Amino acid sequence: MNPRLLWWSALLSSSSALAVPSDVCVDSFSAGAQAFFQEGFVAGERAAVRLSLPPGAYPATVTGLRFLYGGADDGAAYQVVASVFDDNGDSIYAEEGFPGTALVSETHPVLSSTSDANEVLFDAPPTVVEGAFWIVIGMTNAGLPSVARDVGLTAGRGAVMVEGAGWVDNGDLGVAGDWIIRAMVEAPASVPGSCAFVGEGEGEGEGEG
Repeated sequence: MNPRLLWWSALLSSSSALAVPSDVCVDSFSAGAQAFFQEGFVAGERAAVRLSLPPGAYPATVTGLRFLYGGADDGAAYQVVASVFDDNGDSIYAEEGFPGTALVSETHPVLSSTSDANEVLFDAPPTVVEGAFWIVIGMTNAGLPSVARDVGLTAGRGAVMVEGAGWVDNGDLGVAGDWIIRAMVEAPASVPGSCAFVGEGEGEGEGEG
């Protein structure tokens, strides 16, 4: 093999071996906590969470998403559109900081569950080299099952793509918590405050939004 190709092969293998997996989130959901499944969505609408990493964690590859999806039809199969967006878009109330350029968008099967998290792995995982990004779950059905929120809203970290209106901040819609959607990332260093689903939670549906 060409020596240059050998060098690149060794470099890529070394980089892959050094990647540290982390789950990154905004929500505070934990085992046994209450989750509120949002029944106000219609097909085509989306729930989004804005994430950012410390400087030492870039470049980071978003390998997939973990999230709660349920509130009805436990065990039934559905589909969602899982995406990662750059934060270079706008909303009806702001000119920047919302989902803009799609880095990846794929349709994946999920199972409705009021307690267990769903996990999707991207076929073409994107790499984020700097700055904030959005992780997004798009609905293919109306009402429940759907994504869930926790209790307590983190300002500027959640949004909804509303049919006919575009992106709207969670706070402007009256959503009273953070979407329980988490990014699975591989980065050069572990992400402080990273979170993972452990055990089960309790869920109920609600109609706000």
